[in-house]
Amino acid sequence: MLLSVVTKPGRRTAKLSWTGEQLLLSVKAPAKEGRANQELIRTLAKLFRLRQNQIQITAGLTSRRKRVRIDLDRDQALQILAGVKPPTQERLL
Repeated sequence: MLLSVVTKPGRRTAKLSWTGEQLLLSVKAPAKEGRANQELIRTLAKLFRLRQNQIQITAGLTSRRKRVRIDLDRDQALQILAGVKPPTQERLL
């Protein structure tokens, strides 16, 4: 499944929200030397209960807007994302 993800690196706390079209993810790691991307992959692996090598950033490595491929059936992924709160009620990871 392909996912659109908007990242916000260098935040004080890690937060995750789902708009129904894209995932919004605030990460603590700065956008230096790929650390924010690594945290993004770790967070998504934890969320979807996958290994990190089952998640790949396919576009937007240096951008805040990314396209991420997840080795998971679309229905399973959407079911997991249904448990993520909307942006107005962001939750801490």
